[in-house]
Amino acid sequence: MKRLMFNRAVSVCRATFFASLLLTGLSTSALGGPQVFATSYDLKNGDGNAGYGNVTLFDDTYNGSGSKTVGYAALSSGLGDLTDGFAAVKNWGDCGGARPCVSGPAYDNSPYVGWRMSSLATPSVTFHFTPGTNIDEVKISMNYGYHASPLGFLMGGVSLSQGADPTYTGGGANHWYDFAGLGLSGDTLKITFNYNREPRTTAHPFGPADWVLVSEVQFFAATPAIPEPSTNAMLLAGLGLLGIAARRTKLKTA
Repeated sequence: MKRLMFNRAVSVCRATFFASLLLTGLSTSALGGPQVFATSYDLKNGDGNAGYGNVTLFDDTYNGSGSKTVGYAALSSGLGDLTDGFAAVKNWGDCGGARPCVSGPAYDNSPYVGWRMSSLATPSVTFHFTPGTNIDEVKISMNYGYHASPLGFLMGGVSLSQGADPTYTGGGANHWYDFAGLGLSGDTLKITFNYNREPRTTAHPFGPADWVLVSEVQFFAATPAIPEPSTNAMLLAGLGLLGIAARRTKLKTA
């Protein structure tokens, strides 16, 4: 009988060990926060006279109310260029007409939405979500030469301001800017795009700028909490000991 109990205890310990290894591998895998999608957004339409002949900076694919072919017209209750899943991969001047600058469907014009300081003092976009949405990270694709900095985030009564001034690497005119650790919650998020007033330096060869050009905005919730490997091992070991104790009780009463 003692030998039988010993063999069962060894089997439980082996199962505990291998299960612990499995959970340890799962815990250390890279898991990011889930993406959150806006139900609509409101904004002033982009500028209609950016230069280069046929290039405009309208929100060309906007599907809500308002005129998307009139510069700075009020647009509301729709979605468009800023949330279509396609970020520009070329400079704004290389866009438009037969020269789309995205890796996706052909655009009537530039995938950038852009505003000029002399026409709109403080551009902003208000994104709408289902009630109780949590947003911890926002990624924004902007033209490097005409990126906003700082940016303001207002959601659920919480107001934050973050800069966006990476060192220029010469790797193209479009860059993703990552704003993490926001810890925001609510059903509307207003993002204010302040014009970049950074003095022109070697690290910032395009500042200051009197335009803001935005291509895509993405939202993410907080990363799910993952138990530590040691916690998983202790839990499984405890379950194994409980199993042994239960088996001993059963043998004693048999």
